[in-house]
Amino acid sequence: MSGLQSQPRASGRPAASQSRTDAQASTEIWNPSLAADDFSPLPWHRRYAAQVLRTAAPLVCADWCAMTLAFIVSMPVAGWLTGSPINHGGLFLLTGVCLQFIVFCASGLYPGAGVHPAVELRQLTLTWAGLAVAAVAFALFHGSTESPYTLLAAGTFLGSMLCSPIIRTVVRSWASHRQWWGYPVIMIGEGKLADQVDANFRRSGGRGLRLLGRFDHTHRYWQEPHDSRLAWLGNLEDVIRYAKQNGVHWLVIAMPDRMDSNMVTWVQFFRQRFRHVVLIHTRHELPSLWHRPLDCGGLSAVQVEERLLMREQQIFKRALDLILVLGGGLLLLPLIAALAVLVALASGRPIFYRNPRVGQYGRRFGAWKFRTMVPNADQVLSEYLDAHPQAREEFEANHKLKQDPRITRIGGFLRKTSLDELPQIWNVLRGQMSIVGPRPIQVAEIAKYGETYDHYLRVRPGITGMWQISGRNNTTYEERLMHDRFYVRNWSPWLDLYILGRTLKTVLKCEGAY
Repeated sequence: MSGLQSQPRASGRPAASQSRTDAQASTEIWNPSLAADDFSPLPWHRRYAAQVLRTAAPLVCADWCAMTLAFIVSMPVAGWLTGSPINHGGLFLLTGVCLQFIVFCASGLYPGAGVHPAVELRQLTLTWAGLAVAAVAFALFHGSTESPYTLLAAGTFLGSMLCSPIIRTVVRSWASHRQWWGYPVIMIGEGKLADQVDANFRRSGGRGLRLLGRFDHTHRYWQEPHDSRLAWLGNLEDVIRYAKQNGVHWLVIAMPDRMDSNMVTWVQFFRQRFRHVVLIHTRHELPSLWHRPLDCGGLSAVQVEERLLMREQQIFKRALDLILVLGGGLLLLPLIAALAVLVALASGRPIFYRNPRVGQYGRRFGAWKFRTMVPNADQVLSEYLDAHPQAREEFEANHKLKQDPRITRIGGFLRKTSLDELPQIWNVLRGQMSIVGPRPIQVAEIAKYGETYDHYLRVRPGITGMWQISGRNNTTYEERLMHDRFYVRNWSPWLDLYILGRTLKTVLKCEGAY
């Protein structure tokens, strides 16, 4: 169900109830006990089982394809290295597929709906690696070090570990455009928070949850102009009825900052009737990926960690940067040299440009880039902004222009492909930047960062990051700040690996670059 509905839908209630005034609606507190007969727990086991199977099936096929591909490549290699034939390859593959399916189900990788890609990447890697260790140990125990099955087991499962995330991404992207895939979801909420939840669901697309619409106890918001495309489905007393009719087992509750006792009552009521309830609030911005539930004498407790505040994690991240720079940087040297020649031939010297930026702990440094602007860029910009007031507003809001008169022809190509930032490898080597991190800011942007500036100061800015893979220049400035806060609060090596993988896709498709 999609599209905007500016008027409430018919919900099967008496007409008098539907025609109540906004003033009455705003003061009325809905009491779940008034309609207790209609609000029994949701019991559709067959319908829910069908949703689970439809959501998990594409991912199961993706993992089986990855395992089959790794097996096909590993089998001749293992036979050649050991000089022994593999007579039971089909049985080995069938046994491995069955074992993999059981372990993945137990690990929560099927159906895996609503899981952040970095969390899924971590779980996939650890699970495939565990299967590889177990299979190799079993082959060694029942065979010998020269048995081809030992190498076959290692190659199949470790190869699957590399292929599975890629094939899953492709399959999930395909499945996300099919109506039969995923779980239908409804939301209770109104106002800005509900709009943000709606936008996030649309942006993250293929994670297996399809938001159908929202409910609230007053529809005044829907009678005013707004940007949301999410349908209004009814008042709170319509939630259970709609869920039963449409087979919905997922409920999102966008909670306001302040909740009185009546709000707590209906939150608890819905928690007892839906199989999956997601509570979203903005009162505390806590790490959302790596927290762990704890028991505190019967009270709900969550352990949260700011990993980038830990010295050992900072050392690990720095070591990872050096490995990537020293390994990948050498491979990129020919490309950097070729681009330097192109810049010199197309627009002369200087080839590089040193852009003043703010780094970790507020230290100033110069971020190196290929020069993409004309030599007298400041004068050209000043004259252009004086002649175009709308462009001045755009520049003051985002510090960028879609139609920038300073950009050279070769500079436009470098910016679209993000190749202009390759010289920042030198900044990473010197410890001024990281491969992955928040986008480096200018001194003039500090005032706009507000409380986010404290998060920014904790880490080294990055060549790529959450902003670069989330729309880049097509996002608002507030969304950019949100991405920076998310990265600092939720950093892990798995999040960095996910961002690096998405960066390749973003660069190849030139998403949001200008």
